[in-house]
Amino acid sequence: MAAPDYAAPILGWRGWFVVEAGGALRLCSIVYHTLWPPRQELVASCRSGEHRLKLELPAGHSAPEADCRCGIYACESAAAATPFLNGSRTPARQTLGFVFGRVSLWGKAVEA
Repeated sequence: MAAPDYAAPILGWRGWFVVEAGGALRLCSIVYHTLWPPRQELVASCRSGEHRLKLELPAGHSAPEADCRCGIYACESAAAATPFLNGSRTPARQTLGFVFGRVSLWGKAVEA
């Protein structure tokens, strides 16, 4: 078994839409409109390769990848993350509001 890249999770800031799904309020990613599962990890995946920076990169590759825009994004500071909540993104489903918070990231990380 390989040792992890980091001794502790990377802490970051991000925003979400708040939507109703299945009779409950859920967090929904602002860019890809992915529902975040409550009380469990969200595993990064490539969204069919629609945002690949290099066409040679196969669709459906493991995420994150430096030559693709896939993965789970977070900003280093709260100030850097606040522009994502300015309403310039297309709302997901029936957006009820916005949430801003801190996340723990672990595993393979690509700094961008």
